[in-house]
Amino acid sequence: MPFFCDFIFLDYFYPVMRARKAPFELIVWTTAIVYLALINPEEQHISLCLLHLIGMPWCPGCGIGHAISFLLHGEVMSSFRSHPLGLFALVVLVSRIIKLIKMEYYHYIGRVNPVNSFIHIS
Repeated sequence: MPFFCDFIFLDYFYPVMRARKAPFELIVWTTAIVYLALINPEEQHISLCLLHLIGMPWCPGCGIGHAISFLLHGEVMSSFRSHPLGLFALVVLVSRIIKLIKMEYYHYIGRVNPVNSFIHIS
């Protein structure tokens, strides 16, 4: 009996369950890059760092947002002084955004993504 109920449930809600979700990660990273491009990196902004919020004087990630913002404003030396891994972080974020855009495009046109084409379900 439970199998029959599950079958009816899945059959009834299948279109709802198959609905496409918004690309949350793509929206978050793109919004973050746009925000860092629009702010003035010279000013102090809110901090989301948990170590900073509990009172720790130093954090290995503090300054990376300022470094990315300096890079987006063309100030490479200020970026490096703010955090040495700012350029690396920007490259990683931009490459992730590009990969997510490709994944959304291939899903939209209904083709297999060549990046993930090694996974085949028969």
